[in-house]
Amino acid sequence: MDSDIDFQLDSQTLGVGTKIDFESDLGFDEKETLFRANGYWRFGGRGRHRVDGSFFSLSKDSSNMIGRSIQFGDKTFSISADTKAELDVKVIKADYTYMIFHGDNYEIGVSIGLFISDIKASLEEASLGKAESSDLTVPLPTLGLRGNVEILPRLVF
Repeated sequence: MDSDIDFQLDSQTLGVGTKIDFESDLGFDEKETLFRANGYWRFGGRGRHRVDGSFFSLSKDSSNMIGRSIQFGDKTFSISADTKAELDVKVIKADYTYMIFHGDNYEIGVSIGLFISDIKASLEEASLGKAESSDLTVPLPTLGLRGNVEILPRLVF
């Protein structure tokens, strides 16, 4: 995966934080191997019920001398500071679909589910004992429309 991650951590006392590009400012690799798993289970008469689940995980870290002053939360990291940065992103998605219309080579259904995103980011300058981190978990409900059309045997759009 190619990544281009921008992050900003504001402070109630210092105001708006610096927008950080994790790859160019903090030395994170742009190309990354990550873990992702998807699956579904169909059940009920003619497979009208479907439960889907997916999990995505991206973890990165770097040690780098920064090329500009960065305000991250309540801390300010000076230019040329030796920093250690970490980023951990996890996404979990689960939904249920009921196929309202179900034919031999097509189906159309409605779905409801939950999308949970958990993001953790930290920046540390160990030599000065300076560290700041942020952790945010966001659960979001999802509503959807799903359809499948069999174009050829074993080829579905």
